[in-house]
Amino acid sequence: MMYSELRKYLLLHQELPIPGIGTLMLERQPASFDFPNRQILPPSYQVGFREGQVQPSRRLYDWLAQGLGISERDAIMRFNDFVFELRERLNKGEKLEWQGIGQLNKGLGGVWHFKPETDSITEGEPIHADKVLRDQASHSVRVGEDERTSEQMRAYLQADPARKNVAWALALVLLIISFIILGIYLSSNGLKPASSGNKSKIKTESSPQPPRYL
Repeated sequence: MMYSELRKYLLLHQELPIPGIGTLMLERQPASFDFPNRQILPPSYQVGFREGQVQPSRRLYDWLAQGLGISERDAIMRFNDFVFELRERLNKGEKLEWQGIGQLNKGLGGVWHFKPETDSITEGEPIHADKVLRDQASHSVRVGEDERTSEQMRAYLQADPARKNVAWALALVLLIISFIILGIYLSSNGLKPASSGNKSKIKTESSPQPPRYL
């Protein structure tokens, strides 16, 4: 009965102090993704052990009193008797097989050894997960200092090629008009250099006569 209640306490509070031996504790691993199998793996716990002198808290005695249906004083006495008997068995070289937790024994030189029953304790079952693609889902998009919806940006991007086509068509029309004007000009004036030069005459003046000396 005591083993079962203490195991429940460990799973709930993640630490179980055992005076004269050490502390059993749970090391939690968060949920993770299994991409090849398309699953979300639940959180898991691994039972560990830390040697050292510890003292139980009032919370442990209250838990035992409620779980066993006894007074707090009786819970303290029963827990102390449990720890005393546990140390006696381990000091004699016995290996304690604690169901759901692991194996505890005392080795050479008084060193405590702990081996968890399983590599990890999982919370719940894996959840199947498929990626959901919502191409048409509405969401906000930041564009510079403005904020637009995905529908507005989609309409803007779809309309942009049309505007580019109009600009190219206008540029092509202007280029054709330029060639037509150039052709008309050349057909009227020919390709003579004089046709494109300055036709104004240059006026020349005679140089002044030198003074005559007597």
